[in-house]
Amino acid sequence: MADNTQLFEDILLELSYRSDEGYPDFSKPEHITILSEILTEWGMTDVKYELIKNLLKEDEEEDKKYFHKGKGVYVKIGDKDKEDAQTFKKDDSGKYSPVDKDGEESEEKSKTKISGADDFQHAPDINKEKPKQDIKVKKVKNTIQDRITDPEIKKEVEQDIKEEEKLNEEILSKIPSLKELPSDLQEGYKQLIARGHLFGRRSNAGFGKNNFGLKDRDTLVANKENLLKGYNDAKPELVEKFVRSVRSTKVSEDFVRESYDTLPPKLKTYLKGAGQAGKVVGKNHFIGYEKEDGSITSNIEESKKDENGNPIPVRGSIPNTDRARLVWRIYLEQGGMCAYTGLPLDVESMDLEHVVGIMNKDKGTPTEEDLLNRENERNHVITTTRANQRKKDLNMNEFYEREVTPLEQKSDEDFKAMESAIEEVGIMQPRTEQTVARFMGEVMYSIKGGGSISQSDYLEMDESQRPELTTTDLGSPKIKDAVFSESITLESLQKEFDYEDEQFNKVRTTLSEQLDGNDKKKAAQIKTKMGKRCITMLGLGGNLMAPDRRTNTISSDTFYRGYALAIADQDKEGQEKLKQLWNEARKFANSEEIRTGDRQKDAFVEYIRERDGIPESILNDPRYKKVWSYKDKDGQIK
Repeated sequence: MADNTQLFEDILLELSYRSDEGYPDFSKPEHITILSEILTEWGMTDVKYELIKNLLKEDEEEDKKYFHKGKGVYVKIGDKDKEDAQTFKKDDSGKYSPVDKDGEESEEKSKTKISGADDFQHAPDINKEKPKQDIKVKKVKNTIQDRITDPEIKKEVEQDIKEEEKLNEEILSKIPSLKELPSDLQEGYKQLIARGHLFGRRSNAGFGKNNFGLKDRDTLVANKENLLKGYNDAKPELVEKFVRSVRSTKVSEDFVRESYDTLPPKLKTYLKGAGQAGKVVGKNHFIGYEKEDGSITSNIEESKKDENGNPIPVRGSIPNTDRARLVWRIYLEQGGMCAYTGLPLDVESMDLEHVVGIMNKDKGTPTEEDLLNRENERNHVITTTRANQRKKDLNMNEFYEREVTPLEQKSDEDFKAMESAIEEVGIMQPRTEQTVARFMGEVMYSIKGGGSISQSDYLEMDESQRPELTTTDLGSPKIKDAVFSESITLESLQKEFDYEDEQFNKVRTTLSEQLDGNDKKKAAQIKTKMGKRCITMLGLGGNLMAPDRRTNTISSDTFYRGYALAIADQDKEGQEKLKQLWNEARKFANSEEIRTGDRQKDAFVEYIRERDGIPESILNDPRYKKVWSYKDKDGQIK
């Protein structure tokens, strides 16, 4: 573990990378937000509270010393009635500097310090044009002297702190066993529990979520010897030694249960089903140990012993509450750190890992005894989701050969390019949705539970009176009905499509250069959904019903773009007519006669084409000609 100074430098350097300026500037609200995010991600909420408090307190104490005379001019509070009092101006960082009668800054400079940061001097100006990677840690560190000056941001941050502190107090009051832990461990466990309460939803989905980053690569390389030794030819008793070494901090069953009971429902739900091993295990998932009184415990030391002196396991189906407590114990015993990388775990993207994979075939097809040995807490650790997904049933040697060693040839710049591209993929879909929403005129939002409300009526309502809206999978209000705004034309919409394609092509190119194997194939398949987003935001269904009553996409995104362009080429009345035509075509194509046949898409397209739903200009465009062609009942291509 790095010392506090190094940790502080790491935090500030991380902030530098994330900020547009390339260095911290705590007079800017967005930098405070970034700092808060970093500290939360790193499980350092206590540091976050203290630091922000100090930043705010210093500003407040300094402000109390001065009286604002107006027009940005200040005097010291004791001199407010003096005519010849020294005047001051307050800069963007919150520093008060003396000025002469003409308003020019005097030679004397005021110097300030942050409480708790006596080792740092006020930083000189840093060249904003300097690339982020060239910013020296020393200079970055020194800018901690900058402070929050925006009163609105102060109020917001202070309120957040108060609410979180109140929540923490309430939570900790429900965990009396915390006080039984050694005092040097109590604060750390408070942080781990706090991480659990930040749980919102699982974030395993999305391209690149399971790719190793630079820190993963470096820590896995550094831990290689220990992990290979720990695996030790998959011998259960030797693997258990590794497991116990990773889960080195012991806690009581009372602490596990009390802290688990405080967790949010969504996290409990995930923990109940963690490490699902499938049908091969079925009702034999390990959920704990039997106690003398017949109850179940996650603590092996409390277990009842059989005639051979071995602890008696309890097995069953999952999801299961006892399983959840077991997984939570493992998380606590690991100190919230990944068993493989040693990096802090994010509760949103961590998995229960079988050190020896359930279906590992190093010694042939696993026997029933093998399965039971592997589906056991003696073989369980918690890792990042990406480590779990990339290792799967590989032995440790195979894992390194396939997933880690190839990464050793990649430079820091390669990782940055790959991570940047993956991040871009992650924001493309919501960005596309937001862009398409911008194309719309007056829209009708779907109200949760039924009904709709216009966007204008919704925004005019007092926030406390607004109905709860249904949302898309990306969190945006779901639009029930809309038309394109008057500013959107066929030509302008096509330009938006072209720009979207350009952005996706750039990302695909970058990823194809940095990824290998299946990951490279997946990167090539990344596609935009702007066309279909247009259709759905217009209030139109984008799928057709299959014979088994599942719904399937009609065609490629290019297909949807073609019809969106046709609608954009109409006035408001014309748009409504084409929308009605689309709905009629879907109803026709979803009829039992058509959907159970073999030309459902053709029938849909034919219905629209025969009623002139697509203008010739689109049908003659090479981009749309093929996808809007169809076979008639005689098999002739139209």
